[in-house]
Amino acid sequence: MYPTAFSFFIATLLFITTSSHTLPYTSSLVIGTDHIPLAVRDLDQAATFYRSIGFALKPGRSHSNGIRNQHIKFRNGTELELITTSQPHDSVTAEYCRLLKEGEGPAFWGLFTKDTEGIAKQLTAIGQEYQREGPMITFSETDRLHTLFLGGRNHSPTDREEHFQHTNSATNLIGVYL
Repeated sequence: MYPTAFSFFIATLLFITTSSHTLPYTSSLVIGTDHIPLAVRDLDQAATFYRSIGFALKPGRSHSNGIRNQHIKFRNGTELELITTSQPHDSVTAEYCRLLKEGEGPAFWGLFTKDTEGIAKQLTAIGQEYQREGPMITFSETDRLHTLFLGGRNHSPTDREEHFQHTNSATNLIGVYL
């Protein structure tokens, strides 16, 4: 058994649903959860565990900075991303290495918005510093909001039907409980 992943899986049962879910406040700038990267020490072992509990996984790719990943994807664009690295080649991999020294589990929380400009205006209005990284809004490592990022859905042209066919009948990621 993969106890750390299993513990996180139990926690995620609260926000993975097996039925269609529509958020009631579609006029909000933040529409809902987008995806959650899960830091794992052994990607193959974590992938085996998640497959054993009924999730289909989409293989990721090896990144030039040493990050490796696999995805648990849902039709609505939400996903869990299993992610690992072994060496600190840049600031991203250094952060994942640091997190993995502390343990495995959720590393960041991505929120979905169709209006990053509206989010940027609101953050500016309240004096909250942020950064733009392509289509995403992120926060510096010293900011209390650092583990949060906001952006659009990350649909990929390489997504295939089998990536959404979870034998446990999960259909989407609907929230996070802190």
